[in-house]
Amino acid sequence: MKMMKKAAAAVLACALAAGSLAGCGKTVVDGTKTLVTIDGEEVKLGVAAFLARYRQASMYSIVQYYGSNGFYNTVADTSTNKTYEELVKEGILEDIESLVVTKQHAADYDVTLTDEELAEIDEAAAGYDEKNSDEVKKAVGASKEDVKTLLTLYKYREKMLPAVVKDVDTKVTDDEAQQTTFTYVRISTTSYGADDESTASSAASSDASTEASGADAEQTEAQKAALADAEKILKEIKASKKTADADISAIATEVTENAYVAEGSITRNDPEEDTYNSSLVDAVLELSDGEVCDKVIEAEGGSMYYIVRVEKVFDEEATEEAKENIVIERKEELFDETVDEWLEAAEIKVDEAVFATLRLKDDEAFSAAAAVESDVSEVVSGAASSDSGAYSAASEASESSASSDAESSEASEA
Repeated sequence: MKMMKKAAAAVLACALAAGSLAGCGKTVVDGTKTLVTIDGEEVKLGVAAFLARYRQASMYSIVQYYGSNGFYNTVADTSTNKTYEELVKEGILEDIESLVVTKQHAADYDVTLTDEELAEIDEAAAGYDEKNSDEVKKAVGASKEDVKTLLTLYKYREKMLPAVVKDVDTKVTDDEAQQTTFTYVRISTTSYGADDESTASSAASSDASTEASGADAEQTEAQKAALADAEKILKEIKASKKTADADISAIATEVTENAYVAEGSITRNDPEEDTYNSSLVDAVLELSDGEVCDKVIEAEGGSMYYIVRVEKVFDEEATEEAKENIVIERKEELFDETVDEWLEAAEIKVDEAVFATLRLKDDEAFSAAAAVESDVSEVVSGAASSDSGAYSAASEASESSASSDAESSEASEA
């Protein structure tokens, strides 16, 4: 759920942005109906509707990308055949349930809201009520009280975070966090056309280097061409006066525009390290500071080739950052596990018929106006972001289709 991410700013940002929600919707939602009852505490549909419209606003560009094909009715998970609409709605309901049980346990940690915090929430809810027309509020499906309820829940969560995780072990050893940093070049065969004359020529001229690398005689023309470029890049890096200082990016891009160059790091002593291709990781673990792997690394059954140089076996700065991230992960895990226990123990009753009336449609647009005296973008990483994963799945889908091979491949590695 990534509860720790920008939690402190999320509530304030949501509160300020609430006053400028704009929308155009055809579906009428009766926000006064009870959506879910959690240990006797009722939550109105309007609370879910308000959060849903912010999720719609955050995904507006993705919806536009899908165009006439439709986004919300697209199957997002083939294993369950669920659509993006279903996944987003599930995430909203899960978030509300988690928020409510968190507030219900606030007394266990002596967590309360101050008069000043309550006044800020009231002001924000009033802003939503005053700044939006009746037509917009009808389209959103949320009242001033619904907005107030949601902001209150998020404020409680914000204050509960440090209370719940205060006893987390913050000690992380160098051995546990050690980061090895490296620079690598990746060349994918998908960037090469087998029928291209220049590709065929390049492949033909690389026969010797192909044999030297032990490549299979049944290599495709694309594989031969990709390997030829990789071998040339490696040769020029090795020819540098000092390989540790060689400008790998300049060398690689001079050889071919199909080369993707980036910096990376791995947790050296983590046996489950899987951030990058295993063949690349194995090579990195064998190198010293400034050392370049003496051969091109073949991966993904010959569809990908790598050249790699280790920058630092023990990168102190990166290791310190990794220590901080490990502590954050520990806190996230503890908080999420605690909330899951509360949810499991709670009696939760959802009115599915009421929930079914809340729809997310492609032809209904909602947006958060930018003319607010605060950083509205914080909403996306806080109250308006989808913890269900539906947003990220949709985002990755659209970016993957629109981006280059190098960029999309890198996303899958990182």
